[in-house]
Amino acid sequence: EFPAIAVAVHGEVEDGVLRSAAQDLQADLREFPGVGQVDVYGARDPRLWVEVDPDALAKYRIGLPEVRAAIAEVVRDLPAGAIDSTRGGFMVRVEAGADEAVELERTVVRSFPDGRRLLLGQVAKISDSWQRAMVLSRFDGEPAVTLYVQKLPTADTIDLSRRIFEWIEAGPDLPEGVSVGAHSDISVYVRNRL
Repeated sequence: EFPAIAVAVHGEVEDGVLRSAAQDLQADLREFPGVGQVDVYGARDPRLWVEVDPDALAKYRIGLPEVRAAIAEVVRDLPAGAIDSTRGGFMVRVEAGADEAVELERTVVRSFPDGRRLLLGQVAKISDSWQRAMVLSRFDGEPAVTLYVQKLPTADTIDLSRRIFEWIEAGPDLPEGVSVGAHSDISVYVRNRL
């Protein structure tokens, strides 16, 4: 199977805005009669970087495994390894959204008998980041997320393409600075064969 048409969601906006707009349009396209599936390429997922301070670990006499265990209590997808940072600390990549940064900073790493608690924010710096893009996509010279629309075997390629172009012309609801266009339209080749 191959896509019948590619829809580019593009604009000079923040990654999160482009990603969110693409997800909304993906849902819209899935509702089109004749659409089998809509694959997304070029969208980056949010991440948090947890940079653990080795001096703070020594001060509180805790190890990286204890920090990782505390993070694992809060975060749904903790990677298996840590990365040494250029400043001598450790960086742990966390598959989480930026909205979880505050929660992560307040995560209890250790509780002491006298009632005090050591929080992750006391031994680490947590910062927002984005996953490295596996696919870089551009359209009309702007960063883009591409939605590859695959048709059902029984669907008419020309009709599906026409309806998608009409939908684009009508102007789907988009955030400011985001546009939509299409490329790689297979219906062109189908028409040429008729």
